[in-house]
Amino acid sequence: MNNITSGVKMNMNKKFRILIPSVMVVTGILAIVLVSFNTSQQTDAQNVSLGQLANSISEIRPNATVIKDKIDTVENVPLHLVSNSMISNSLQSNGKDPAILLTKSGLAEMTLSEAMTADGQKIISATITNIGKNKFYLKEFAMGGETDTGIGALSSVALDADYSSEAWGTNPKPSMTDLVVLNPGESFSAHIKGNWVVSEINKPITKYGAAALFYYDSDAPEYNEGRNWDLAVTNNK
Repeated sequence: MNNITSGVKMNMNKKFRILIPSVMVVTGILAIVLVSFNTSQQTDAQNVSLGQLANSISEIRPNATVIKDKIDTVENVPLHLVSNSMISNSLQSNGKDPAILLTKSGLAEMTLSEAMTADGQKIISATITNIGKNKFYLKEFAMGGETDTGIGALSSVALDADYSSEAWGTNPKPSMTDLVVLNPGESFSAHIKGNWVVSEINKPITKYGAAALFYYDSDAPEYNEGRNWDLAVTNNK
């Protein structure tokens, strides 16, 4: 099956922030997370270009713990729902460029939750649930975050079924590299834990989110020429 990555959750009224090039090479799913943030604020009032600042930032790459189920606690700490979305996007060919943005509700739901451990570490958890009538194949699942000034330094890839060591190079291997089948009612979750601060500018990660790519069998009504559907959620209310 030809599965064309359709990272389409990009609003032209929102500006791109600093995305670490190595992550963008590896997977487009983090771009879906990061461009979902509202970026009305400007970057730090430093007399440097975005390119110069990007080159000076080290990525924060926590390993994600994955569970094929819904979760409501992490390490016995209760999770609190932050936001959710049931809007999935894809691209539909119209015989010419650009393709048509296709949006559907009710295929999947993604939730974003958080918690704080007793020792002051933040937990971020995301879950995708198949709320439709047909099974789908979860291909990518990632979490990302940025500072309040738009520096997208936090990235954690929980699942990438297209993983190859050649393409990823020195980037951390995803927590999972196998395609995940989600039947109606089934869920997949991932969570990360830590205190995330961009040390070069002494700014904490305050905006975060998650995104997923999934696709259907060719005989399913939601099948879209082999293209992926994407779904994203953030804490940027």
